Amino acid sequence: MKKSIILSLSELHGRLLGYFSMMSYGYCQLCVKADPSSILGFEEEEGSMVYRIEDLAEVGLHEEPENEDKLDLYPKDPSNLAILARGMMKIHPEFKQSLEKYTGTEENDESIESKYLRLTMPEVNDDRRDLINTAIDGLDTECKLKFDAMKAKYLARITKELIDDPKALDEAKEKIDELVDEADQMREKMTNDKKQEVEAAYQRYLSKHTAEEIAADRMNVNKPQEHTTQPQQKAAENKESSPLPFIGQTLKMD
Repeated sequence: MKKSIILSLSELHGRLLGYFSMMSYGYCQLCVKADPSSILGFEEEEGSMVYRIEDLAEVGLHEEPENEDKLDLYPKDPSNLAILARGMMKIHPEFKQSLEKYTGTEENDESIESKYLRLTMPEVNDDRRDLINTAIDGLDTECKLKFDAMKAKYLARITKELIDDPKALDEAKEKIDELVDEADQMREKMTNDKKQEVEAAYQRYLSKHTAEEIAADRMNVNKPQEHTTQPQQKAAENKESSPLPFIGQTLKMD
């Protein structure tokens, strides 16, 4: 196979993996379980400085299945707590924020040095299940369309180059089909896994609440969500961010 064709196939493979990775990152933002990847986009200004999450805190996950919805931020400097809370409200306003005390802290110790920030993922009720599944469908469809566009683009390129060599062209077409089929299988599996994660969380929600509570939740679905008291109360006033930040966004890589 010609070197230029090999390079084109390698390039196609890279593009497909790129779009798959972007879809994967989008799914990480549709938070059901706590996932450190969901906060990689954190950037917050303080004075003339712009901070990323790794500048401000260590991130801790819980191993216990019952706490898989919790993400802890241990500030590198206690004064970072307000910045962390404000920045998290901007990128994930749906997260419940609470101040927790380090293990071993005296019961009457209310100093800022004794505390860290806990992020708890919201329950997956009827409304949230519908919102997340809609976002999943959107990301999945767009990723599939990108795959199809790349297949058409590279097929046209290779056909033009191998128009006088039918055997080599058939071989290259077969390889393109293999690459796209493999990417499609990865996409389908990730989408199915994410939807199963959402459904499992929805079933947990149903099991934890009475029929009356669920009915009331459905009636209040259009009411603004309330958040627990933040280390900096002004953060709660920020309403610029969508509860599901990836709805309506596109997988841009071109």
